[in-house]
Amino acid sequence: MSKKSAQTPCYYSEDAVYYASACAPMRRAAADGRVELRAFTHGHYFGESLPDDLLPGLCTVGYWNARTEQNWTLDWHRNEGVELNFQASGSGAISMSGREILLKPGDMTITRPWALHRFGVPNVRRGVRVWAMIDLQISAPNSPWVWPSWIVLTDADKKRVESIALNGDESALSLSKKRVEPWKELLKELKKESARPNFSRVAILLNEIFYVILETNDAGDAFHPSEESLTRRIVQDFLLDFEARPSSLRHRWTVPQMARKCGMSPANFFLRFHELTNASPNQYLNAVRIKKATELLAADATRSIASLAEEVGFASSQYFATVFKKLVGQTPSEYVARLKKDD
Repeated sequence: MSKKSAQTPCYYSEDAVYYASACAPMRRAAADGRVELRAFTHGHYFGESLPDDLLPGLCTVGYWNARTEQNWTLDWHRNEGVELNFQASGSGAISMSGREILLKPGDMTITRPWALHRFGVPNVRRGVRVWAMIDLQISAPNSPWVWPSWIVLTDADKKRVESIALNGDESALSLSKKRVEPWKELLKELKKESARPNFSRVAILLNEIFYVILETNDAGDAFHPSEESLTRRIVQDFLLDFEARPSSLRHRWTVPQMARKCGMSPANFFLRFHELTNASPNQYLNAVRIKKATELLAADATRSIASLAEEVGFASSQYFATVFKKLVGQTPSEYVARLKKDD
């Protein structure tokens, strides 16, 4: 990843000057390997720098994949462009104008230029977030929106997008299955491993996403439950049961067993599970079991590793130790030694 040296954009109000955030916590998390992140940028934003003549006005477009719960947040900040966010899997919390919104898979938000907002409340959650930010050359109150030439909406439709961004209630748009397709295609384009994205395709998809905002607004169904909401609630209730009844972790769950408990086919259960957690059922269960194990060790560091492994649902203490080391960064014995040292 590179970061182009550029003057930080700023906004002049009557009594203050605001500077655009470079989202430093996200950059550090990517550098430390805590999230998979790929972004393409102009100006001061983190990512692979684009030539000045390639989609000018595109501040940043990218995604992050947080496969575990994070210990950082993008705290209150402002940016110069209209910002679009999409929750592809897992969940995310965004706050705008004092409102906290929990995003589920298929939700998107639109944030007007220079609006105060934060992402990750209290910290970034497990999930995939896709974003794009378009510079509209706004540097003071009442500045007209100046759209890049590659945004090909009619002038009337651009005005409608402006109205939605400026006058909307800053809630999430719950997109239908058909309307999430441009976001899914954008994520595919950004994730190409062997080459840079096709930026003609990126431009087309961003135009489609702006049109999706208009379609969703016109349909008046932005906040209606999607056809998948019931299955999501069933899987969410299943996950909450692990918190309400930690003893359920001891069961040697298989995907078919979990699917049966939720009254779903294994394939449909796996899909809904991954959407909600950004993990496979086994990955998620291992993480929950290890978290419970650390809580039990903190309460009693004299417990035997074998009994602890059995209590949280691992078939063998060897596999428990392997997963513990992978997720915690220490073996169970090293973790216990650190606990005793800290006492």
